[in-house]
Amino acid sequence: MGRIEKTIFLSYRRTDEWEGVAIFQDLTQHGYDVFIDYDGIASGNFEAVILENIRARAHFLVLLTPAALERCSNPKDWMRREIEAALDSQRNIVPLMFAGFDFDTPAIASRLTGKLAALREYNGLEVPKARFFASEMQRLRDKFLNVPVDAVLHPASDSAQQVAKEQKDKASSEAKRRSEEEARQRSAEEARQRTAEEERRKREAEIEQRRSKQAEPKRQEDETQRRREVEAAREAEAEAERERAEVERRAEEQKRAESEAQNTSDLPASVKDDIPASVKNGVLVVLGLLLVIIGLWLVLAAFEANNGAALVGGMLAITSSIVCFGKLIARATKQK
Repeated sequence: MGRIEKTIFLSYRRTDEWEGVAIFQDLTQHGYDVFIDYDGIASGNFEAVILENIRARAHFLVLLTPAALERCSNPKDWMRREIEAALDSQRNIVPLMFAGFDFDTPAIASRLTGKLAALREYNGLEVPKARFFASEMQRLRDKFLNVPVDAVLHPASDSAQQVAKEQKDKASSEAKRRSEEEARQRSAEEARQRTAEEERRKREAEIEQRRSKQAEPKRQEDETQRRREVEAAREAEAEAERERAEVERRAEEQKRAESEAQNTSDLPASVKDDIPASVKNGVLVVLGLLLVIIGLWLVLAAFEANNGAALVGGMLAITSSIVCFGKLIARATKQK
């Protein structure tokens, strides 16, 4: 029955060192034992170290960029030999394909000769460089590496293991250096962004302050205009109230005049007989003229103020004056 193994051989070109170290760092952080030839094997038998470490590990990751297979047409090319060794020892081979790599590209397909032709039959993983790198690495661990392995693993010699340890330490140091550099860059970028944000807020505050200063005269003018409109409305309301009071006063005066005229006409006969005719006629003339004057004044005021009540009062006063003059004419005719 197959078993889950966490040992990996990472094959890559020196020109793709950044991607290789990034993959190495992610996998080692998640508990994988990864062999990577980081800066060249300076001691021991290079061929033996490479081949032994391939056979000693369950998984074989080959990092493929558009130029990765350019030298694989040469049978002695070490990347080609590493892939062929993984095929021969039936490792769990996972092609990691970066942007621009496609097995169907004529330039790439032409280099998949001999045993390398089988490479395109393996399920590969497309790996983005930045934004989704972490999520694709998790997919690599969960789907491609978390599988039972039936292949026989051959322990590497002590010298090969020592070289693997040295390369792993160097790659780990480089990964740590990169992490620290990325942290410094992030810190510098965050500081730059904070500075830029502070400057932006400062500019916005200055702009808002200038806008407020520029808007202040207009605001004061609007406030003054608003107060004037309120005062004008209050004055108009007060004027209307005065006009209503005046109309009521005039109507009251008219009522009193009519009441006095009525009282005069209702005097007892004995009293009327005691009043000389000339006095009576004079009273009627004065009363009639007074009513005419009041009526005309109310009518004119009604037209000016467009006031219906004043118009009605004026017409009543004129009607009453006509009644007085009618009585005066009747009295004069009777005396003849």
